Amino acid sequence: MYIERLFLGFCVDSNLDQQLSVLDPQIRKTFLCGGDYLQEWSDGESKYLGKMIDSVADIPLLDLLESHILSLKLRLLPDPAAKPSAVSLLAVLQAESPGDANV
Repeated sequence: MYIERLFLGFCVDSNLDQQLSVLDPQIRKTFLCGGDYLQEWSDGESKYLGKMIDSVADIPLLDLLESHILSLKLRLLPDPAAKPSAVSLLAVLQAESPGDANV
């Protein structure tokens, strides 16, 4: 079984990937390991950082999450020369874990 979800995040290009690779491991673990911060998502070709959300979200929530995601990006990668990141909304199918099943 699969669960439909949405992923809101920005694409990680080779430059951003290089910057992420040299982050302090503790900072990387804190901010990039799910929870309330950023999650990594890959569609096979591209890598993204952002948040996994339910399959239904209203516009005010998406706006709030976009602000939060970009704020975290600036805290992790404070590059004043970087151009603003475009945020993408992706439809995702995730394998259902046993705890997700409705009984």
